[in-house]
Amino acid sequence: VGTIGHVDHGKTTLTAAICTTLAKVYGGVAKDFASIDNAPEERERGITIATSHVEYDTPTRHYAHVDCPGHADYVKNMITGAAQMDGGILVVAATDGPMPQTREHILLGRQVGIPYIIVFMNKCDMVDDEELLELVEMEVRELLSEYDFPGDDLPVIQGSALGALNGEEQWEAKIVELAEALDTYIPEPERAVDQPFLMPIEDVFSIQGRGTVVTG
Repeated sequence: VGTIGHVDHGKTTLTAAICTTLAKVYGGVAKDFASIDNAPEERERGITIATSHVEYDTPTRHYAHVDCPGHADYVKNMITGAAQMDGGILVVAATDGPMPQTREHILLGRQVGIPYIIVFMNKCDMVDDEELLELVEMEVRELLSEYDFPGDDLPVIQGSALGALNGEEQWEAKIVELAEALDTYIPEPERAVDQPFLMPIEDVFSIQGRGTVVTG
């Protein structure tokens, strides 16, 4: 699975919040924000450039999670990450609503074949108006329907990644709710284990004494 959505809507913060909260609730090793945005230029600029991988557990499943960049300049990196997903978490800030990269990531998600999308409306602690939250949710659902996702039926969780990361109980509960939605809404993927091995290539390195090394 993985996080997609507009730049600065909180994808990396949500990734860190999921790791931290689930480790706290179900046991496991928490990864903090700094170790997810691990390149110096990512931390300096406060944006994700390359896709980053983390893992976490719910009581029924073990997840590998790809944190995709939302910045328009890094679309290629986002596609590399999205192509490996069995389900996506679309992060939309309640303070902004759907933005240009929100639409772009939904479209790219449709094209690379992300089969299921769950919406996490982030920064809800910064919006006092219940009607505004309803409006944003409606806009996101309409946008997803436009690209042939079941906008009316898919789960939308309203929360605050930063609140959860800071240990605030009401927001941690929303992360647990998101994890439950992942468990129930995204079906167990079928893996063709009897077929030849196939791996999407993410990067190629030349290492002295080792030759060419590919990762993916």
